[in-house]
Amino acid sequence: MSNNPDFSKTEQWQIQTTLKERWPDIKIEAEAVEVELRLSLADRELTTCNAMYWKVNNSTFILAKTYQDKRRVEFRSQFFYRGHQQFGAKKEYDNLEECLTGLLQMHADYEAERSRK
Repeated sequence: MSNNPDFSKTEQWQIQTTLKERWPDIKIEAEAVEVELRLSLADRELTTCNAMYWKVNNSTFILAKTYQDKRRVEFRSQFFYRGHQQFGAKKEYDNLEECLTGLLQMHADYEAERSRK
């Protein structure tokens, strides 16, 4: 069980609404899950964190919510296709909207680059 914060109903609504705006023709349901993350490069142990999970076509997305120093909330995100094709934000965010839009923009940029090949 995670000691990190849960996503509030407002945060879940914000995620779901943003996904509907991004993919209006696809029904996407973000699910609450737990994931294990290494919160810093120096950590040897993984930390269980609450996250939202969804899939779109061949892409899987994870957006995790953690405590930084037990006071400040942080959001981390990544998307992946297969185990060896993982893409994550280079930084943590203290704002859900910035994290989510950054993740979706990174995915859109990757998809555009991939379609050009």
